[in-house]
Amino acid sequence: MFLHPPETFALTAASVTALHAIAQNQNLLSGSGLDWGTGVGCLAIAACRIPSVTCVTGLEISAANVVIAQENARLNGVAEKIEFVEADSYQPTSTEHKNRMAALRGKIDFLIANPPSSEADDGLDTGVQSCGARASF
Repeated sequence: MFLHPPETFALTAASVTALHAIAQNQNLLSGSGLDWGTGVGCLAIAACRIPSVTCVTGLEISAANVVIAQENARLNGVAEKIEFVEADSYQPTSTEHKNRMAALRGKIDFLIANPPSSEADDGLDTGVQSCGARASF
């Protein structure tokens, strides 16, 4: 379950596709990961549910999304394996997070991402009205 209040990014058909890809390829993910453009955290959370994944750092430009992503991680029982950082692309906005990201240099084992492809459409519109996405982990 992923919360996405009106001020945050809602899951799209591309999000559902990415969630299924993580579930189907979880044997490829282990160690430390980076989720670029994490939104409300769904991909990072899915990755953290894989036992071989030790931690994921989610980078997100929207402060509102960072707050909801943290709540989603808590609701999904993976808050201890995940950190969300407000960042413009790969550049964190706070000194604390810049130092944290510098410490991760050379220590990231995998990258996941589902950035929006445009303002209006993610390019995978399949008529999905509501994305109550579920994938098995």
